[in-house]
Amino acid sequence: MIIRFPGPSGSHRNFQDSPQVLRNLFDDLRSASPSDTLAQCDLIGIALWLGLHASPNSQGPSQSTEISVWENLLKAPLSEVRTELREAIRVFTQTNPTLGKALSLIVEDSLKSVGDKEITWTLETISTLLFKSNPEDRVSLGDAYQSLFLQVRDGLEAHLSPALLGRLMVQLGRPTAEDRVYDPFAGLCGSLIESWKFVRDNAQEASNASHPALSGCEINQWAWARAQLLLAIFGIKATLDLADAHGHSESPRSPTLVLSEPPIGISHELNLSNRQAFRNRPGVGSPAVQRHFVGVFQALSDLEESRGRAVLVVSQRVIFGGGSVGRIRREWVDQDILEAVITLPRGLNLPFTNLAPCLLVLNLNKMNNRRGKFVLIDAESAGRTNSNARFTPAIFEEKIRDIVDAFRFQRSIPGFSIVVGENEFRSHDWDMSPARYMDAVPTVGRRVDLDLLIAEAQELDQAALVAQQGLSDAAQRLSIRLKARDGAR
Repeated sequence: MIIRFPGPSGSHRNFQDSPQVLRNLFDDLRSASPSDTLAQCDLIGIALWLGLHASPNSQGPSQSTEISVWENLLKAPLSEVRTELREAIRVFTQTNPTLGKALSLIVEDSLKSVGDKEITWTLETISTLLFKSNPEDRVSLGDAYQSLFLQVRDGLEAHLSPALLGRLMVQLGRPTAEDRVYDPFAGLCGSLIESWKFVRDNAQEASNASHPALSGCEINQWAWARAQLLLAIFGIKATLDLADAHGHSESPRSPTLVLSEPPIGISHELNLSNRQAFRNRPGVGSPAVQRHFVGVFQALSDLEESRGRAVLVVSQRVIFGGGSVGRIRREWVDQDILEAVITLPRGLNLPFTNLAPCLLVLNLNKMNNRRGKFVLIDAESAGRTNSNARFTPAIFEEKIRDIVDAFRFQRSIPGFSIVVGENEFRSHDWDMSPARYMDAVPTVGRRVDLDLLIAEAQELDQAALVAQQGLSDAAQRLSIRLKARDGAR
């Protein structure tokens, strides 16, 4: 079956390249009806899941009823395609009401913005794509749709940054099939999906691999619904609650690994008064703690004490400063639960912003050879060719392996990473900013990037000129005001 699209190109599609097929389909939908692009992308995801669920090539046997419903949907005339689409979702989710609720929410919103012809094009394209796919292609189809959705939501290049961050977090946490992985701020479940793929890819036989228990919370119903759709497309079993993680007085799952990107810089009331680990903790009520440490406390209180570990995205405000925040960092060292601090490029977690994030790697039961040792990694410039260049995801992707290796093997690399102990932290007043410790790394054989130094010097000169001009303007304005005041007298 060859489909000719009425889009601008009218060209035939190569169905061997699923990412390009989905991208072409989205472009055709957008050209036919340039309204709600996210709704059009949602429609593609719904059709993809329905087709995967009904296809004989999908994982697991399909029931004849579901195959019949899918065939009726493909044959439906334009006037009935919406009714048949709703019926397919109802039949396919009879045994999973949570997924049914999520898909119904998405499809009803999508149907407000797309026409009957667009629905038919989408279903026909997905049907042909799946007919030409193998059972093992499900993960690649999931990757293709996930990539398309993030492109539509965040932009063609910006969508790569959060995906790379999730991959880095998982490689630092290294989940196993025996883990219980939890994300209290799950969003689109990127960390859970990456954990599932990490275990699958590292199993000796992927077809027989068991997978970790995955769970999370998400307070936004649209993110929750779309995360349910993504999980279903991949065929991943996970428990995702539509709830506020802050409202959970105790984590019912006792996770062994928390991977999370809590809201940065937003004040939250810490509902931890009845959690044993945080009763009467000094400084919990301070504004700085409320704004920056809530995710850390949430993770530590959720973790299983015997083997719990966490990889968290936090603001760099967490790793410096005195007072109550300094006392909290000292506790991490005294209790030896800190494994690493990794500063990251600005805007990596939130594209088009200048927020400076970093990763905290925490472990309640460190291995003997890592006790009393703390890895600091300065990856803030990773992803840029020089200080004046803008962030490039492809360059950062090449640095992920360096970051992971420096952490796993506790490597000290000039200008990049260093392993320190309690005494070093104490001498720096518990400041954990990696850049402050880089001078302690031996520089024998260190290569100097002259272009980078020149660019940084030019940037400083430019900043000085701007500051000087600003002072001159301010002095001139002050002189005018003084003259005006003297004249008024």
